[in-house]
Amino acid sequence: MPTIAAKTNYMAQAILNHLLSKDEYTPPSTMYVGLYDVDPGKAGTDGTEVTGGGYARQPVTFGDVSGEGVVVNSEAVIFPDVTSPWGSVAGFALLDAETGGNILYRGDLERMDPDNPGEYIPQATTPAVGDVFIIKAGQLVLSER
Repeated sequence: MPTIAAKTNYMAQAILNHLLSKDEYTPPSTMYVGLYDVDPGKAGTDGTEVTGGGYARQPVTFGDVSGEGVVVNSEAVIFPDVTSPWGSVAGFALLDAETGGNILYRGDLERMDPDNPGEYIPQATTPAVGDVFIIKAGQLVLSER
């Protein structure tokens, strides 16, 4: 499930204001992955964050940015066991806080398209009680290309 994240309006504005010396932007010391019923969208207001037993945002660690402006998560993001239904999970967000905070990047969860090798399609999933939801290392992609 390589999942490509796109900047939200909040993040784009923060970066541009920082570059143009209009406002200082301090990146968070830790970013968190939150799961959503759909892609939260550029405004960060679409969809609803998952709720249910065992759910909590999880910290994510990224490797070094490549010369092409791409970076991937360097470790798996492992959510706690599902202890009561979370509902459908189809989108994700990278946030600057464990609770509340701002959505920095967002996107659809994706999987390889079996009919078109090398292409990816959205994939919703509904974790069952007892499941562990995992985003494997290298599957969460941030790109500035």
